[in-house]
Amino acid sequence: MEIIGKERCRILSSGWGSFCKIQLTNGQQVSTLCYQGTNLWLLIQRRLDGSVNFTRHWTDYENGFGCLESEFWLGNRNIHELTDDGYQYLRIEMMDHDGVWKYAEYSTFHVESASLKYKLHIDGYSGDADDSLLYHDEMFFSTFDNDNDNYTENCAQLRRGGWWYKYCHKANLNGEYGNAEFSNGINWNSWRGFYYSMKEVRMMVRKNGIY
Repeated sequence: MEIIGKERCRILSSGWGSFCKIQLTNGQQVSTLCYQGTNLWLLIQRRLDGSVNFTRHWTDYENGFGCLESEFWLGNRNIHELTDDGYQYLRIEMMDHDGVWKYAEYSTFHVESASLKYKLHIDGYSGDADDSLLYHDEMFFSTFDNDNDNYTENCAQLRRGGWWYKYCHKANLNGEYGNAEFSNGINWNSWRGFYYSMKEVRMMVRKNGIY
């Protein structure tokens, strides 16, 4: 069982991807799920069934949590290292409760280091889900115990997750699973709006130009 942090979580048979370890140019190894299709994709997040709590402390989001067999966040430190190493092409796949899948891709995705509060750089949208992430460009990461958004209140506490919140969000992929209250669920506003929580989501990265 591949565990991130000290999480206990239910093991699911997802049938998607395989365990892999990526050697970065700085010598660091990152363990995650990989999918080899036309491109080699590395998963950095997955939501499936609400078995893992995503309302977490800053250190949890920094180090990562969950289980690779079910739901997880790879960790802001790992995501920074991956994007710093050239894994700067992001793909987000989302499924609604009718079994419809849509996707959003971004040709520029970079997460800064801890000293810059894991600031997000995002650009270059394509896909069929419409763009809800560009709104969060240049935002610092926030959790309920480390508020870095632009709102007068703590968006992470209000919206039940850790994310690059602004005033507060248009995408909330780390929100509370199954929560259909305004802005509190796994939202992608440009597709399903603020009152709809996605059934399944996965975020993955690859290197630009690698096929």
